[in-house]
Amino acid sequence: MTSVSTSTRSSSGSWWVSSPELGLLGDLVAGVLGAFIGGILAQVFKINFAITGHPIITAMVVAFVGAVILLFILRMLGFGRRHEA
Repeated sequence: MTSVSTSTRSSSGSWWVSSPELGLLGDLVAGVLGAFIGGILAQVFKINFAITGHPIITAMVVAFVGAVILLFILRMLGFGRRHEA
């Protein structure tokens, strides 16, 4: 039997973005570290991404990509998964 929150998230299509298994603190840490990693990866690979006239939106896109990469790696390593008994 699925819970209401699981069915709500899956029906809205946003179930893959949220990670309730990590918790609020885990999500915050993953977001901050992901933003940091996104900035570093953009510099290392010399990715010059800019939205003309919108430097904050540009930084948000880079931070989002970094957070997605970090969460993907965490999920591949087994963090953030439910362990049902």
